[in-house]
Amino acid sequence: MVARLLVGTLVAVLVGAPAVHAAGAPLDPATLAGTWSGTWQNLKFGSTGTLSGTLAVPDANTITIVYSVTGNVFGCASVPPTTLTLVKGTDFSDKAVSFKRQDPVFGATTIKSRKKGQRLLGKGRGTCGGAGPKSWSFAAKLDGTTLLGKMKINLGKGTAKTNFSVSKQ
Repeated sequence: MVARLLVGTLVAVLVGAPAVHAAGAPLDPATLAGTWSGTWQNLKFGSTGTLSGTLAVPDANTITIVYSVTGNVFGCASVPPTTLTLVKGTDFSDKAVSFKRQDPVFGATTIKSRKKGQRLLGKGRGTCGGAGPKSWSFAAKLDGTTLLGKMKINLGKGTAKTNFSVSKQ
């Protein structure tokens, strides 16, 4: 189950990938368009996994992300290919990404960029309709075309920590 929890959190990281960009530069989602894939490793339990997604920019005001994860996520059923659409002026600007979503698997999710777009922060609660972990959070940094980060999942009676790396292919 812990492996499933970590995979779910990494999907949130992939969804937030448009939030990070070069320091001081305007956010140009087209530079992040393409296929992204990555791995994670749980530091407490030694489990590992992968995830993948595609980021597209159909026009200057829209970012579309299609992601999928195999296996169960947060102890729920597998996540089928899922599409997230971000709209300029509501979910992102020329300087940052900041959005909230209610998702049946990931719960109440918040994704934000910080430090002039070089840092990505995310958090969530209420996963799997309340049947999953109490909450989760992550912090990540863009290093070239690789998003590197750490996350923590609140299991109620302890935490699970993991490192992750998601790269543009």
